[in-house]
Amino acid sequence: MRTQDFDCLVGYFFISGFFRLYPALESVKKVRILIGLKNEQVVDGLIQIANNESEERAPSTAEVKTTFSSMLQSELVQARDTLAIEMGIRKFIEWIRSGKLEVKLYREQNIHAKVYIMTPEHPVESVNHC
Repeated sequence: MRTQDFDCLVGYFFISGFFRLYPALESVKKVRILIGLKNEQVVDGLIQIANNESEERAPSTAEVKTTFSSMLQSELVQARDTLAIEMGIRKFIEWIRSGKLEVKLYREQNIHAKVYIMTPEHPVESVNHC
């Protein structure tokens, strides 16, 4: 059974690890991520870059490090400059621009729960209907 939509609530979301996720989500129509902890400055900055229509290409890992150097505590500064991480950052920005990926930061209070919801392409009808 193929997944049409993927929704998740996570406490932390590290953009440097997105390259490990996106291949499994390529065939998914819509990906929505709600991040529940307040220290997601890198993700917030990349969302702003993705929403900047004047910037046609996604930045390289080195450019992202330079742009966010004041707010990057450890995530990208300690990440290796690999093509895989850069491709993950580019895919993140591409998917936000296309509408495939929606990321929201919940800032009211910290949420450290983990919830993953996968909606099938063709839902199976419930057998509990009377």
